[in-house]
Amino acid sequence: MSVTVTDRTAEVVKATSLDVPELAWTLAQAFEDDPAMRYFMPDDATRRSRLGRLFAELALPDTLRHEETYATPDMGAGALWVPPGEAGSSLMETLRLIPLAGSIFGGRNLVRSLRGLAFMESNHPKEPHWYLWILGVRPERQGEGVGSMLMRDMLDRIDDERMPSYLEATSPGSRDLYLRHGYEVKEEVRWPGGGPPLWLMWREAVT
Repeated sequence: MSVTVTDRTAEVVKATSLDVPELAWTLAQAFEDDPAMRYFMPDDATRRSRLGRLFAELALPDTLRHEETYATPDMGAGALWVPPGEAGSSLMETLRLIPLAGSIFGGRNLVRSLRGLAFMESNHPKEPHWYLWILGVRPERQGEGVGSMLMRDMLDRIDDERMPSYLEATSPGSRDLYLRHGYEVKEEVRWPGGGPPLWLMWREAVT
């Protein structure tokens, strides 16, 4: 099924545990050349497979429990949302995941990844908001407007709830996409240790 912004029969579906393998592979392809992922996983030969494990074993299980993970019916694009009050990991949860994170990122990159996680959490807003953790589109589907479709579907709901939303953009392209959907750059920072830019973005509800 080819989904474009002009295809008004297109659907957005709620992802389930059955969708994890395919959606994880989509997100791995979407983020393979992302500056942040290149920083945390510098080995070109293993990055895609490591990202596949990251999404399948960590990111998707964490967000699916909120039942706010959405995708196109063919799993060619996905958006991982976290409801108000649910973002952030406890210290004990972080410690529990260290062995798995180490096997995914690789031992030499584990410290860098943990510092990155702590950095994101330290910059996370405290007031209630929806958090768009991850939005990714399979490379061959990019440019069709699929990511915008996924965003609009959820942002309409967030506006109805009169809630703000927050995200971190990890590339100039994603930053510009979010700007077009009403987000504003609150701060441009860099990952710890001289990493690439990270744009902290906020969107007030449209009333």
